[in-house]
Amino acid sequence: MTLWHGRFEGTMSDVMQACNHSLPIDIRLLPYDLRVNRAWANALCNAQLLTPDEVKAIEKGLQQISEEHVAGKFFPLPNDEDVHSLVERRLTELIGNAGKKIHTGRSRNDQVATDFRLYLKEAVAQLCDTVRDLGRALAAQAESHITTVMPGYTHMQQAQPITLAHYLLGFVSALEADFRRLQNVAKAVDECPLGSGAIAGAAFPIDRAALAKNLGFSRPTINSLAATSQRDEALELASTLSIIMVHLSRYAEDWITYSTKEFGYLRMSDAVTTGSSMMPQKKNPDAMELIRGKASRVIGDMQTLFTLVKGLPLHYAKDLQEDKPALFDAIDQTLICLKLFTESVATAQWNTERMAANLDPLLFATDVADYLTSRGIPFRAAHAVVGKLVQDAITQNKSLSSYTLPELQKFCPDFEKEVVDCFNVKKCLDRRNLIGGTGPLSVQAQIKHHEKWL
Repeated sequence: MTLWHGRFEGTMSDVMQACNHSLPIDIRLLPYDLRVNRAWANALCNAQLLTPDEVKAIEKGLQQISEEHVAGKFFPLPNDEDVHSLVERRLTELIGNAGKKIHTGRSRNDQVATDFRLYLKEAVAQLCDTVRDLGRALAAQAESHITTVMPGYTHMQQAQPITLAHYLLGFVSALEADFRRLQNVAKAVDECPLGSGAIAGAAFPIDRAALAKNLGFSRPTINSLAATSQRDEALELASTLSIIMVHLSRYAEDWITYSTKEFGYLRMSDAVTTGSSMMPQKKNPDAMELIRGKASRVIGDMQTLFTLVKGLPLHYAKDLQEDKPALFDAIDQTLICLKLFTESVATAQWNTERMAANLDPLLFATDVADYLTSRGIPFRAAHAVVGKLVQDAITQNKSLSSYTLPELQKFCPDFEKEVVDCFNVKKCLDRRNLIGGTGPLSVQAQIKHHEKWL
C-alpha cells in the first residue's frame, strides 16, 4: 500500500512503478532518515502532537530498524518506493498506530531534503579529510626535495629551472583552494529544511530552531519554498568535485608523462601500477590513467545535476529524485581518486639525477636577459639580444655557458664577467626567493603556510 493510496482507485502500472522506484539509490540515506524521524518525533511531542510514550515507542522501533539494517535483515516490499516509505511502513508494523503519526506535519519533500543534507555534511567532512591527506603526502615529499632541481615546462617545452618541491607544492596550492571550496559547501549545507513541509511549512507549532540544533545543523532554512525545491548545495558540491578532479587529472597527466622511459623522472610503485596480458616488460601507470578517466565521469555528473534543475519551476518536482545518483557517484569517484593519488604520492620514487641531467642548457636564457636588464638595458631590448644569442647557440650546437666573455660582448657590450652567475643553477634558484617563487627559502615558506590547513 502506498503512502498516498487514499486518493486513487487504481494502482500504478508495473512500468510506472519501476520508473518511480528509487530505493536502490536512496537506501544510502537510511541512517539519516532514522535520525530525522527521531528528531521529528521529539518535535511533535514538544508541540503536543505525540505523547512521551508514543515517542519512546517510535524511538524503540527506529532502533530496531537500524539493527535490522546493520544485520542485513531489513527487506523492502514491492510498494516501498523509497527509503522514507520503507521506514514508515516497517515502523508501523513494529509499533502500530504511533508509527502512522510520524508523518504528521511533514512531507517527503522536506524529509528528503533534510536526509540529503545530513548525508552531505558527513560526505563533505570526509572529502575535506581526504584532501588534507593528499596535501600532507605531497608536502612530505616536497620537504625532501627543497633543493632538487628539475626542468620547469610551459607549452610542454623546457622553460626555466625549478625545484621538485616547488612543483609538488603547486599541487598542494590547488588542493588548498579545493579545501576552501569544500568548506564553503559545508556552510551552505548547514541549514535544516525539516519543518518546511511540502511547500508552505508545517501547520503545527514546531520549534524549527530547536529541531535544527537537535539534528546538528547551525540553523533552519529561512524559506520553505526554497528549502524543498532547490538543490544549490548539490550543485556547489558537484562543481567543487569537478574542479578537484580536474586538478587530479592534470597532475595525473604529468605523472604519466614523467614516468615514461623518454622522461624517466618518476617511478611509481607496484601497488599503483599494472602490467600487460601480452607484453611481459610493461609497467603501466593505470592509477593515473583511471584518475584522468574518472575526471570526465565526475564532470558528467555535474552536468547531469545542472541540466536536471535548469528548467524546473520554483517548487518541488519528481525530477529531483535524479539528483542523488549523480551526486553519490561524484562523491564516491572523487574520494577513491583522492585516496589513490595519496597512495601514489607516498610510494613515488623520483629520479633526481635524471631530472638534473635533463636540464636544457638554454634554460638560463631568461636569467641572462634579466642580467642585462639589471644593467640598465630595457627588458624588451635584452630579450631580443638573448634571443639572437640563443639562435646562435642552436646553430652552433653550443650551450650558453660555453660562450666566452668576448663572444658574448659581440652580442651586447654590456656583458661583464658576472654573467657567469646566470649559468649557476643554485644562484638561479636563489634569485627567486620572493613570495611564491621556486627558491629554497620561498619553498620552505610555502610549506610553513600549508601547515596551517594541513
